[in-house]
Amino acid sequence: MEDQWKQCIDALDDDLCVLDMTGTIIAVNRAMRERFGLHVNTPIGRHYRSVLYGSDALDAESPWDAVLSGALSAQVETFLPAMHGWFLVSCYALSNPRGDQWGMVSTMKDITVRKQKEDFMGTFSQGLLAAG
Repeated sequence: MEDQWKQCIDALDDDLCVLDMTGTIIAVNRAMRERFGLHVNTPIGRHYRSVLYGSDALDAESPWDAVLSGALSAQVETFLPAMHGWFLVSCYALSNPRGDQWGMVSTMKDITVRKQKEDFMGTFSQGLLAAG
């Protein structure tokens, strides 16, 4: 059954990663493996902040931090510098049968093109208002 679940997760087009309670990435799907390539800087075994933000220091709480701190889920649109774009990030707690959280799963849907269109439309609208 484990191979079947792996096939299901690898079939997703969105990036997916599983973190332990320290924020260390312990598994990724095919989409995320392809994004980072199969090289020495593989995301597995690294803290999510260094992989997704390019730095361990963050100015604000991330959706990953919220779930690792006890929230059942979190969803946000955010810019991920190390992934070079805007993403809709969805994070969900993972628990054992006793209900103890052991980690979390997160999906990241690339919304960069949509955000660029929104920015363009906002700029275009402001130009029309200024000209009017």
